Amino acid sequence: MKVWIFVEGPSEVKALSALLNDWKQNLSAKGWGIQLIPLDNKSKYFKKIGSRATEKLANDPHDLVVGLPDLYPNRDYADTEYKHNNLQELRGVQTRLVRQHLRQQMGRRANVDSHIARFYASACETRFGSAATCRDESTSVPTQDVEQAQRLAAVSRRTESRQTP
Repeated sequence: MKVWIFVEGPSEVKALSALLNDWKQNLSAKGWGIQLIPLDNKSKYFKKIGSRATEKLANDPHDLVVGLPDLYPNRDYADTEYKHNNLQELRGVQTRLVRQHLRQQMGRRANVDSHIARFYASACETRFGSAATCRDESTSVPTQDVEQAQRLAAVSRRTESRQTP
């Protein structure tokens, strides 16, 4: 079994890699894995999550897929099919995109529910330089590990911006 976690970009991969390092090692010993996959930025995340998640869900009935974009910014999407004002709406957008691609790949008559049940839409929230908070549908719990991961992401973003001509 593998858990595929789709994020916006390489900064999130670096931060979450630090956060998930112990889990990855423990799961690897059991023959399981966690793979973090950047989709470039939030706009590209929305354009790619449906097809990329569908690929993973359709290829192995034991794999799980997690969608983990940033909750903010959201103003850029106010007049688009990706409109979201809160976590619930963002989860709905992600789930709709994955469901649409599953139906396209499997056909309208196929039961996509068993596949979509293995897709976990969530989000990370970062506002005004505060610590990142990863959320599920009902909680928002910042931890020291998440704060450390956010600091790593901020350093990574500064490094990336210096390397970009």
